[in-house]
Amino acid sequence: MVSSPVVILNPAAGRGARSWPHYETEILKRGGQIRTTQRAGEAHALTLEAIEQGAEVIVAAGGDGTLGEVAGAVLASGKQVQLGVLPIGTGNDFARTLGIWGDPQKAVNAIFDGDTREIDMGRVEVDGKTSTFINVAGCGFDSLVARRINQWGQRKTMRHVRGLSAYLLAVACELSDFHTFQLKIELDGERLETSAVLCAVANAQSYGGGMKVCPDAELGDGFFDVCLIENVSRLEFLRAFPGVFAGKHTNHPKVTMRRCRSIRIESQEKVPVLADGEIIGTAPFVCQVIPKAIKFCIPRKKG
Repeated sequence: MVSSPVVILNPAAGRGARSWPHYETEILKRGGQIRTTQRAGEAHALTLEAIEQGAEVIVAAGGDGTLGEVAGAVLASGKQVQLGVLPIGTGNDFARTLGIWGDPQKAVNAIFDGDTREIDMGRVEVDGKTSTFINVAGCGFDSLVARRINQWGQRKTMRHVRGLSAYLLAVACELSDFHTFQLKIELDGERLETSAVLCAVANAQSYGGGMKVCPDAELGDGFFDVCLIENVSRLEFLRAFPGVFAGKHTNHPKVTMRRCRSIRIESQEKVPVLADGEIIGTAPFVCQVIPKAIKFCIPRKKG
């Protein structure tokens, strides 16, 4: 019976080489186990294996993509297993929402000495396949940026470009072909058509290494927060862009914020769909909230 936390480590995660040694020392010192992925997609199988062997706490050590994969396996297991995260990836945006980003000791303490909280997840259907996400999904300019970053990760000359710097560089590259997409959107049965730069469907608050696309998103409220940036010029987009890091873009007249349990998005143009930083298909796609899907390890409240 595995009773100690089992860490699923993605050694290829963005900041792993620099930040993992501290985590590794703490995990082993406190009785945790570490299982390392050898190839893409293996985190799901390793998670299910650990759960079948009796693990009660699973910890994803990686970025939002690794966390999403591990969370999907925990949900698929149907077992009452707690999930934690050690943020060593490129963006680590889910950890930012939890308030543990940039504080390794706080992240470790949340696993061994913290509380738990029931959080929502999202189910997404695209290209005839169904998967889950824990942070943010969407399409448009942001998914083009994510696709570029993922492509860079496969090139030796660009692998050193990580985190926020990678996102900002990718944004600059994509601006050369900046345009809007003709979208048909259905939110909980309400239909609208618009010309938009992007549509983000958020369970958590940020993506792209700290951009608070949906600053009011709550992890356990049973709703997605949706950010729709409608028809703006390239110059106007550049002027408003810095405000997203503080969540101030929501006051822009071309930004619409909505909440829903289900959303369907179609595009006249082929546009990639992202989920937890990974490209998972091409629009159209459907997202549905899975309320209180899993229990997550969070920092213990003071007092």
